[in-house]
Amino acid sequence: MSIIYIMNDLSYKFLATIEEHNMLKKGDSLLISLSGGIDSTVMTHLFNQMRERLGLRLFVFHLNHMLRPREAKAEAKFVSSFCDNLGIKAFISEYDVGSYAKKNKLSVQVAARQLRYRFIEDLQKDSNINKVATAHNADDRVETLLIRLVRGTAGAGMSGLAPVRDGNIIRPLIDATRAEIEEYASENDIAYMTDSSNLKTVYLRNKVRLELLPHLKENYNANIMSSLLSCSKVAWLEDNLIRGMAAEKLTEALTHSEDGVAASLSIPVMKSAHNALLNRVLTMVYYELAPAGHPILFNHVEKLNYLINADKPNSAYCLPGGVTAVRSYDTLTFTREPVVDIGEYELEHHLYDKTVIAPVGLTLTSELVEGGSIMSLTKNKSDNKEYIDYAKLSFPISVRSFRAGDVIRPLNMRGHKKLKDIFIDKKIQIERRRTVPILLSRGEVALVPGICLSDDFKVTDETTTAVCFALD
Repeated sequence: MSIIYIMNDLSYKFLATIEEHNMLKKGDSLLISLSGGIDSTVMTHLFNQMRERLGLRLFVFHLNHMLRPREAKAEAKFVSSFCDNLGIKAFISEYDVGSYAKKNKLSVQVAARQLRYRFIEDLQKDSNINKVATAHNADDRVETLLIRLVRGTAGAGMSGLAPVRDGNIIRPLIDATRAEIEEYASENDIAYMTDSSNLKTVYLRNKVRLELLPHLKENYNANIMSSLLSCSKVAWLEDNLIRGMAAEKLTEALTHSEDGVAASLSIPVMKSAHNALLNRVLTMVYYELAPAGHPILFNHVEKLNYLINADKPNSAYCLPGGVTAVRSYDTLTFTREPVVDIGEYELEHHLYDKTVIAPVGLTLTSELVEGGSIMSLTKNKSDNKEYIDYAKLSFPISVRSFRAGDVIRPLNMRGHKKLKDIFIDKKIQIERRRTVPILLSRGEVALVPGICLSDDFKVTDETTTAVCFALD
């Protein structure tokens, strides 16, 4: 049976939002995030009033951020007393958010959000809880939209806050205005706590709420809240549509690494997609890997588009949250770990030595091979071995990293060729170029193991002694 939507009655609006977005079903175990402020306190009151009607098991979670010692203790005490009066089990924890933010180089708001969701996830596992309710309302949705517009947002950001996140985090007050919530609290004599930090304009959200929105309302549009809320709702519906289309494209273009820290997109497949769809796919892949609290902005998406469409076959771009996008020919790979620059190195290698090339995790060994058919050995060598005419070498040889300007005379060629061009011809990924050791004798490149041998050092029919190099 449909619920009648009465605009001025918060209880009915609350129920209608739950039904419209299929937020809950009978038998669900619901964890309510309760700060003690008016929004979350009213939400808890509403759920308590309707727990039998909705058939729910209710729990409450409160995190003391330890940012306002006196207020925070009072809030935790209020939450404990409020839940005792309602007969709801409360999980109350505390964590030094300030220290966590400093250690991880995060804003206080982002740090607090990360920790809250971390504790919530742990509680879900330990207490068999399948749904979480947060008290974001219509005003929050509009404020979020404005914040994203100010910072620069991609298409999905226009939808503001979604009614349901990740399938199990619900926002049943998302259609209720702050004024309606205040009216409900007054009519039902609901006590609540006031966070003094909400009045400080050092925080962007507070600045938007206390300065920008009143300015827009007074000078541009008296109904600015309603207009922006409608814009957010329309964007959310369109976002759902394009998200579904992007998910289909991902099944065609995306592969994951076995360890789950990298995801690769096929560039030819992505180039065939509409730009709007391409942007959404790039955004979705980023959020698969990025830690919470690190949004991707429109300028980031533009840079990723440049990587895909540029003529450069090898390039990289660092995204927020420690995610790096690396273009390597026809693949764009996102990884949580930034590309590591191993730097330059140069070592000496003597015959019969075991030289550890620590920067790239490889070991080079060498030994003499005499007599028999040396030419046949070169034709039937294993992948990790190379043979060079001993008479053409001068030990100790140098083993070093690739340098710009390195040249070699490839087999059966008269002139020299840049190693960079050889790497490009053989489609050697830029990451591998950093790890391939270069072997030089008297300053001349003799061998790039597994890639190129110099014609000046090759084994011939006249060779009587050769050196076998092995790289493991």
